[in-house]
Amino acid sequence: MNRNSWNRGLATALLLALVLPHGAATGDAKENLAKRIKWQNIVQFYGQEDTNLFSLAIYDRDAKEEANFQFKEIWKYDRDKKEWVKMDAAPRVVKVQLASQRNKAEGPVDAQILINLPIKIQDVGLYYAKWSIDDVACATYTFLGTRARDRTVPGKPKPGYKVEDVPVSIDKSELQIIPDPSYFTGEGSLPLPKK
Repeated sequence: MNRNSWNRGLATALLLALVLPHGAATGDAKENLAKRIKWQNIVQFYGQEDTNLFSLAIYDRDAKEEANFQFKEIWKYDRDKKEWVKMDAAPRVVKVQLASQRNKAEGPVDAQILINLPIKIQDVGLYYAKWSIDDVACATYTFLGTRARDRTVPGKPKPGYKVEDVPVSIDKSELQIIPDPSYFTGEGSLPLPKK
């Protein structure tokens, strides 16, 4: 994967994390929504070229407060089965540290790794990670691969589905209608919208 594809994949992850809510709001809905938006913009899908792995991480420039991060699960879209499949990854609880408190010898110099994911750089696909920060449910949705060249929309998605580039290989994707992971990834998923 060349650096431009790498950067586009990370930029896509950032944009998608901005718009994907996850979980029902509890307590003060506006406060939880504000927290969710803030943390989903800070926790990044992070590629580590030295280990060839992806992780969820926070850049030091964004680590402005301590918090409790809890990784719950990671899902991958199976394009043959046309469904989201839960990957094998153990839940984990980590304390988000201020950049000044972090031991920079433990990991990248510019970010703190929250959890290493079972995804290698060459593992193209669609991924959906569920996690929480201080008991506010969050998620990160990302795309690894190239965009489909044919931009013909394959029809109108029904409620709970969306049009997405689905990677076939490192250099090929197809535009497909897929189940939205915020509705189809097990416990804690949102209820399907009505027509």
